[in-house]
Amino acid sequence: MMPILSKCVKIAHDVKYLYKFMNASDYGSRLKDERNRKGLTQEELAQALGTSRGTVANCEIGKSFLDMKLLERADQAGVDILFIVTGRRTHSNLNWRLLQAINVGINNWASEHNMVVSTQNHFLLQKLLYEKFSQHESFDSKEIDIYLRSAA
Repeated sequence: MMPILSKCVKIAHDVKYLYKFMNASDYGSRLKDERNRKGLTQEELAQALGTSRGTVANCEIGKSFLDMKLLERADQAGVDILFIVTGRRTHSNLNWRLLQAINVGINNWASEHNMVVSTQNHFLLQKLLYEKFSQHESFDSKEIDIYLRSAA
């Protein structure tokens, strides 16, 4: 098998594996853990993010996810975003440029293929791709296309 093809097969398998075992409540639970670690109420976190307490509550119970704008604000408030997104604690800063590029890549790919990516699938893809590309701190947008096609 060619190296890139075997990579694609591995990514497709990883996405299916993550989808099977991870759900929005994992994300919400980690968000709540982070909020509690910071000693914040839902209302205080909502104020720091510039959103409503209801949005924070819905994220914590797994009904929705924070969008990129809110994740950036959470990062500025000292919340461990890498932990929320991947489940791994970090002492270094999240690579926002990479995360934003992955987010744009997913959105562009979905738009070009007339597909709608659910919030949960978008989160799972973002998590998986960040973990794959963060080791190199860069990526080729063609690689994202290959990974997304194999996972679709």
